[in-house]
Amino acid sequence: MKYDVIVIGSGMAGMTIANKCAKKGLKTAVTDFRPYGGTCALRGCDPKKILVGAAEIIDRANKMKGIGIQGDISINWQDLMAYKNEFVSKMPKGVEKGYEKAGVDRYHGAASFESENSVRIGDDLLEADKIVIATGARPVILEIPGGDLPIDSTDFLDLTDLPEHIAFIGGGYIAMEFAHLAARAGSKVSIFHRGKRPLENFDEDIVNHLVGATRELGINLYL
Repeated sequence: MKYDVIVIGSGMAGMTIANKCAKKGLKTAVTDFRPYGGTCALRGCDPKKILVGAAEIIDRANKMKGIGIQGDISINWQDLMAYKNEFVSKMPKGVEKGYEKAGVDRYHGAASFESENSVRIGDDLLEADKIVIATGARPVILEIPGGDLPIDSTDFLDLTDLPEHIAFIGGGYIAMEFAHLAARAGSKVSIFHRGKRPLENFDEDIVNHLVGATRELGINLYL
């Protein structure tokens, strides 16, 4: 099959490219070996917002105690994850419908290059003038003894039970978001960051404020 453009990866980057190319009249195809939607829709931003939303409610309620709110509320992790999973399970079908509406041909499978202008997806050999790799990135495996043992962010978002104690290696924004979520859900949380402060590329004053709030929440922050 001959195309003008083949996009490998069905996430936000691939979607933007494929839809714009199809809109310009280019014969376009997309493939993914996972369910359509990519990290943001299925394993990142969207499911994370559901979980963080619950943590924000806990935080707001605690701040309102004694000034109109009484009683204790808590996160039921199993119920919250079930709701998250139900939400995420609907995404791939919707994403595929969007590709179909845009006139993009859809394939399911890992793509391997046969030549500079051709890829094989299962039994299908596709050719194109342009092939775009939009597959995202994989978490880094730590080059230390036991570096293969920690779970990654995808695993965290699929935890059926929240551990009593959880440690995050690295002080980036994903770790900070997950740490605050886990702490408000009842876990004892630690963050280990190699550096003088977390979120080193962000505004220092804001980060200092966040560090204070993190420690006030009972999160152990080791720098």
